Amino acid sequence: MSVPGPLHIRSEPAPHAVVLALAGELDLATAAEVTAEVDALPAGPVVLDLAAVSFCDSSGLRGLIECHRSREDRGGLLLTRPSPPLARLLGMTGLEDYFRWASGTGAGDVAAALAAA
Repeated sequence: MSVPGPLHIRSEPAPHAVVLALAGELDLATAAEVTAEVDALPAGPVVLDLAAVSFCDSSGLRGLIECHRSREDRGGLLLTRPSPPLARLLGMTGLEDYFRWASGTGAGDVAAALAAA
């Protein structure tokens, strides 16, 4: 599914979780659309694949935090494969330890991350 603006969201249903692959800019103009997409999903684990996020600002970070909070009682949120700029931003802000991480989007990666929580 595509969202208007410089961010595209591709949904990849899988037996173990719903994987949302984000591509483009995660910022003031797009963060609310990501949170709405995550909120609309049924209960169960959600994985955000961040490999193609080219830019993220504080509004994007807030959106990721809101996604995390909204999934706490609904199956959990896992992040995976942050792009280098996003990984740097998460490290500088100390948020890398706030989120749960999966090493990839495969069933084993997600199961291991969920079991470690």
